[in-house]
Amino acid sequence: MVHVMNYDKQFQHLEHLLDIDLRDQQHPLHIYTNEYWHAREKIAERFIKWELSNYLSIIKPSNTVLDLACGGAFFGRNIVQLIDASKFCCIDINPRQLNLARKLNSELIDVETYEAQLNLGKDPLPFASNSIDIAIMINSIYYLSDSQKIKLFKEVSRCVRPSGRFIFSIENSLYWRNTHPYLPPLAFFWLYPHRIAEKILIKKGLSEKLPKFNLHHHCSVLTYLRFLREVQAEKVTLLLTNTLEYDEKLDDHATPPFPNNDPIGVTINSRKKEIINYFNIFQHGTLGDKIYSKIAKSMIHLGLYKLPFLTAPRIVFLVQF
Repeated sequence: MVHVMNYDKQFQHLEHLLDIDLRDQQHPLHIYTNEYWHAREKIAERFIKWELSNYLSIIKPSNTVLDLACGGAFFGRNIVQLIDASKFCCIDINPRQLNLARKLNSELIDVETYEAQLNLGKDPLPFASNSIDIAIMINSIYYLSDSQKIKLFKEVSRCVRPSGRFIFSIENSLYWRNTHPYLPPLAFFWLYPHRIAEKILIKKGLSEKLPKFNLHHHCSVLTYLRFLREVQAEKVTLLLTNTLEYDEKLDDHATPPFPNNDPIGVTINSRKKEIINYFNIFQHGTLGDKIYSKIAKSMIHLGLYKLPFLTAPRIVFLVQF
């Protein structure tokens, strides 16, 4: 069973381990606010326990877990605890995040841990071929350029065993909010010139969002599928789930939170009722989310399942090489 600490205690625990005050605006980790740490740990536990447990149970052997762009390694650590893995490897380019992962990993019992600072998509992974059972990369792959994504996929395909899985999540550029999050959900904004969009953000007083906005290299789900074909992925399953959505308002997120009282995870082979239930959650979002929800459900009623899946805002890839 996954052990999850009280979130207030968890935040204090992080401060104690790192000997810092995360509320100190001069500290480089200040951008990860108190609410962010709470939400991140909560999402990791919920996603692994509610959505991935069934998928993870069929992976044999499952001794070695790799968390890519790990941050605090919340997702990978939950997997390690759930499946009783014996080895846990963490990779991140940020030394402070890696230090946090190292501190928290030291509390794992009977688990060999390994942490390394690498530039993913540029540096090769320091593992032998066919040595990893489960590799995971959640809410971070969009920080890599297209060329970095392809190089990383090649490295992961080399390292992950044929019986293993590579699990990663994307923010799909075919969904309007992931391309221009502060502009109306009209089709022509998908082609809106980036520089003009920046000027509008500045005019709206949202210039503080620009650095983060520019860091993201969002791709469409079709582009990711093409990249995976290039590295000869054997099987790809697309999973839509509400467990990766924030259910509380965060300072650095312009969109409203989504309710997560009941876990909803669907693939294209799920029952029609389950898929419609998933798209119902967008009724709690912005006007654009609500419009999307109605259009997606109408398509599903007509038997057009594929298009709503390909335009969903956040998609989890379950990949077998």
